Amino acid sequence: FKRWAELDAKAEDFRRTVGFGRAETEGVQRAAVQSWEDFKRFGVGLEQAFGSATALVGQFGVLNMATRENVAQLALMERNLGVAHEHGAGALDIFTQMGDGTADSARNMMNVTISMSKAAGVPLDKVMSDIAGASDEVQMFLGRSAEEMIRTAVHARRLGTDMNKLASTAKGFLDFESSINAEME
Repeated sequence: FKRWAELDAKAEDFRRTVGFGRAETEGVQRAAVQSWEDFKRFGVGLEQAFGSATALVGQFGVLNMATRENVAQLALMERNLGVAHEHGAGALDIFTQMGDGTADSARNMMNVTISMSKAAGVPLDKVMSDIAGASDEVQMFLGRSAEEMIRTAVHARRLGTDMNKLASTAKGFLDFESSINAEME
């Protein structure tokens, strides 16, 4: 009974947070519960599963991106790698926009980010946050390449900065060069 009460409370919190009723969220709730059941041996609790579902719905603005696979990936990243749900959902959104538009490709890019962050010894949550918060200017500068974005985010963190600050600095250099060229004419 205790498990059912906890599950019902988390599901109700989720529905209230995302602003949909029981009927509309039934599939997402099922995805969260299935993710929890599949990965509880790895420390994923109902809180991580429903937190991931909430972040996905909040980021994408639709229920259909809160699939079992996406919920599970974010829940595992939050529980075992310390990545905030919002950062994971934001990075997944960016990767979905940059790649072929599929969630599978976006999740693969998330795994590449995990590997590159580990190899470089930089905090994964910071890298995911940087990717999630990448400005349109950064995305244009990197040619909308997910691989370049990951590489740049990781290298920026190794330098103690982030991608948006690097882009601002680069833009400043370009403005400076334009200013000098205008003065020379």
